[in-house]
Amino acid sequence: MIMKNIINNIKGVAMGAAILSMCASCTDTWDDHYNGGEGTSATKTLWEQIESNPDLSRFAAIAQKAVYYKDEFHPLTNMKTGKPYTFRDKFSEAMPMTVWVPNNSAISENEMQTWLNLAETHPYTVHQQLMANCISLRREVATSGGIDTLQMINGKRMVFDKDNYTMHNQPMVQSAMNIAATNGTLHTVSSVLPFEYNIYEFVKDAVNANQNSVNRFHQYVLKTDTVYFNQNASIEGNPDINGNPTYVDSAYVNTNMMFHTRQYLPNIGQDKCLTYNEYFNANIAGEDSDFVLVVPTDAAWEAAYEKLKPLYNYANNYVDNVKGNSNTTAYRYIQEDEMDSITAQSINMDIISPLCFNAHKQPKRSLAGPLWTSEELLKAADGSIEYLLNTFGDTLRTDSEWSKTSLWEGKKAVKMSNGYSIVTNEWNLPRKLYQPDLNIEIGWESFYNRATATGMTTSYPFSNATAKEWADTVGYVSHDNFYELAPNSENNSINNIFRLVGTRGDSENLESEVMSGTYDICIVCVPDFYKTSTDTIVGDTIRHRITATLNYCNNAANGKDAQLKIANNNAIVYEGLKVDTVVLFKDFTFPYSYKNLRHSYPTLQLGTYSTSADRDKKKTYPVFRNNLCIDRILLISKDGNKNEEIAIVE
Repeated sequence: MIMKNIINNIKGVAMGAAILSMCASCTDTWDDHYNGGEGTSATKTLWEQIESNPDLSRFAAIAQKAVYYKDEFHPLTNMKTGKPYTFRDKFSEAMPMTVWVPNNSAISENEMQTWLNLAETHPYTVHQQLMANCISLRREVATSGGIDTLQMINGKRMVFDKDNYTMHNQPMVQSAMNIAATNGTLHTVSSVLPFEYNIYEFVKDAVNANQNSVNRFHQYVLKTDTVYFNQNASIEGNPDINGNPTYVDSAYVNTNMMFHTRQYLPNIGQDKCLTYNEYFNANIAGEDSDFVLVVPTDAAWEAAYEKLKPLYNYANNYVDNVKGNSNTTAYRYIQEDEMDSITAQSINMDIISPLCFNAHKQPKRSLAGPLWTSEELLKAADGSIEYLLNTFGDTLRTDSEWSKTSLWEGKKAVKMSNGYSIVTNEWNLPRKLYQPDLNIEIGWESFYNRATATGMTTSYPFSNATAKEWADTVGYVSHDNFYELAPNSENNSINNIFRLVGTRGDSENLESEVMSGTYDICIVCVPDFYKTSTDTIVGDTIRHRITATLNYCNNAANGKDAQLKIANNNAIVYEGLKVDTVVLFKDFTFPYSYKNLRHSYPTLQLGTYSTSADRDKKKTYPVFRNNLCIDRILLISKDGNKNEEIAIVE
C-alpha cells in the first residue's frame, strides 16, 4: 500500500539521514559534492531555492496551495499554525529529499490554473499526481553513475539516468540541476514527470470511471476499501483528561479486501452467513507487480448480469447440512430481501473475481524459460501460451466455444505502472467457467464427499503408469485411486448418499456448486478386476444394476416438502468391462441454485440391485453383484441452446 510504503520509507530515510550527517562532519568535500561547485555550502532550504527562482514560479504557486496527505483520507495539519500542511511546508522541513521541479515552460498558465483549481476541489489528486510524483526521500545528484530506479513518495518507481541527465525519460535542465539545499537536492526538468496510475488507482478514480464508463466496476472495488488506524506506527502524545491515549501523529493504513484474499467469511457468526465473499486475491496496488486486469464497461457488466441471472434462481427454503442432512427437517428460510441480496452479490462477485491475471504466474514457455510480462501476454498469439491462470485460481483454456486471447484482442489496453487495464465492452469468459461441470472425486480421499453410507467403503490405489496396459485399453482412473462401495452382506444392496459439491479442477479450495441449470448427472464406474490390478489379464467380468435418487430443493413452504426426490429406478446396467461414464439422469434441470450457499447442496443416493439368481456363485460369468467400484461423480453442465455430448475426463 502506498501510505504504508511512505511510512516505512520515512523511518528508513530518517536513520539514513543521521548516518549521512555523521559522515558530513568527517569530510570537507560533502557540501562541494552536493552543490556542484567548489568551496560553496548550502544555506537555503529547498523551498527557498524554489521560491527564489523566477523560472519555477508556477510550480511554487501550486506548492503553496497543494496539501500534503498521509494517505488518501488524511491530510496533514501544520502543528505550528493549525492550517493545512502544504508542500511549501514539506520543502521547508529538515528531512532530506530530492525534488525534480518542472520549470515554467513545462506548465502553461492554463495548466497551472487547472492544478490550482484541483487543489481546492480534489486536493489529493494534486498531492498524488503532481507534487508527490516528483519527490524522492533520498539525496540524488546527476553525475556519472549509471541508472537508478527510485521510489517517489507517492509509491511510484522512476528511472533516474545519471549519465544522460534524464528522469523517467524527461530531460533535466543541465544548467539548473544538482542545486544543493540544506534539506536536499533540487533538479529542474523541462517536462512534468509523467504520472502513471497503478491498476487500483485507475479503477478507483471517479473521473476515469466516468470517462471509460466503468462505474459499476469502480463502485464494486471502492466498497471493499478499508482504512484502519495503525497504533504501532503512530506517535503517542499526552493522555486526555480521562487517561485515554492521544496521538500527535496518527498513522493509517489503506487496504482493500480485493488484494489479499480469495474467499472471506464475515465475522458475524456462521449461521448468519449464507455465503462467502469472493475477491481477486491480487494486490493490484503493488507497484512492483505486473497484472492484466479486464475491466468491463457498465453495459458489459449489465449484459453479463442478465446472462448469468437464470443460473442464480434462489429458493426460500434450503436444507442446512450443518444442522442436519437431507433426510432431516433442518431447514433454513431465506427472506425475500435476503434472496435479492444474495442473488446480486453472487452474480456480481462471480462477474468480477475471474478478471485479474498475474503475468508472472502464467505457465512458463519452458522449464528454463523466463516469466511472462504483461506486454508479452497481450501480444501472445493463441498458441504461445498453453492456458491462462487468473488470480482467483481458475484455469482458462481455449476450446471449441471460446479462445483465451479473446479476453483482450481488439480491446482498449491502458498502460499502468504495474501492468495493463483492458477496458472491454463485452464480458467474455468461457461458459465452463461461469457454468462449470461438477467433478466429485470419490477416489481422492480429501474429497470423499459421502454424506451417509450403509456398508463398507474401501479405497483402492491404482497406478495408471504401472498398469499402463490396462489403462490404455480399459481406461484411466482419476488421481490413481477409486473406491469400492460394498454392502454389509452380499445379499444386501448398497445405499450411499453423496453431497453434490464438486471442485474446480484440482483445487480443494475452489468449490463448484449446483446452479439452476441443466446437467447430465453421471458416475464413472470402475471394473471389479481393477481391485487386483497386479494381474496381467482382465479378470472375471462382474455386472452391476445401479439405481439412483436425486434429492434437491423444491422450495415448498415448510417441512420435508421443501425437498423433492426423483428416482431413476430403471436399474441401469453397468457391464463392468471398462472404466465407463454411466448416465443416471440426462438433461436434468435443477429449478433452484445452490451457488455460493454455505451448508446447502443437493444429494445423490446410489444403490444396487440383484436377485439371488443373479448372485448364484455356481453361475458362470458375467454375474451381478451388489457392490460398486466408483471413481467420480460428474455433473456435466449443459448449454440450453446446444445438445452436447458427454466427454469422459481422463
